[in-house]
Amino acid sequence: MGHKAFSLTLVFYEEGDPLSLILAIFTLAPLFIVGGFVAALIVRRELQMLYFFIGQLLNEVFNMVLKKVIREPRPPGAGKLGKTSYGMPSDHAQFMFFFAMFVTLLTLTKRISFPNKFVRAGVISSVYLLSVIVAYSRIYLGLHTWPQIIAGGIIGSITGAVYFYLLHVLASSFIRQHISKRILDHPLSRVFYIIDVSMIKGDLMEEEYNLWLRLADRKKK
Repeated sequence: MGHKAFSLTLVFYEEGDPLSLILAIFTLAPLFIVGGFVAALIVRRELQMLYFFIGQLLNEVFNMVLKKVIREPRPPGAGKLGKTSYGMPSDHAQFMFFFAMFVTLLTLTKRISFPNKFVRAGVISSVYLLSVIVAYSRIYLGLHTWPQIIAGGIIGSITGAVYFYLLHVLASSFIRQHISKRILDHPLSRVFYIIDVSMIKGDLMEEEYNLWLRLADRKKK
């Protein structure tokens, strides 16, 4: 029985080319983000984070469907690099720009709290810079064409915005009353301390910090 590469994490780079090595590391960013989601869900046990993660996964499923419908091959030579699936649109670009758009909208609507506008601008700039680097890495490493990357970025941005609108605007009341409430009312939610921060008004980061200060002061006494 022969060996088959696990293409999800298999990345080739040009030996002797430092930029190729750096971009090969950056191209793994979606895997690190998924790991971050899982870690955050374990530590925070928060429903809004779970909904974000579900949206990210649905975006990936949508990408798989689009690839099977469009059936555009990757650039010549991509097969030698362990990639034999279709390339339109780029799943990495679609993943990253969905993530960037959703984080941007969370930040602009202050559903994620930051100390000031400069930090907010820095966060938004950082996620988009990372997205651009990851997208470009796919071209530099010979795994996608420019049109595939651009299409992935556009589709990811649109799906991220649409999902945010559905989750936080159009269907927010339904989700809160019929989904979140049922989850929170379930006995297991009390066992695992499941929470929904959307029910808390105000600056959650500041509230958590003030709570920590009170508990720390109480312990000192």
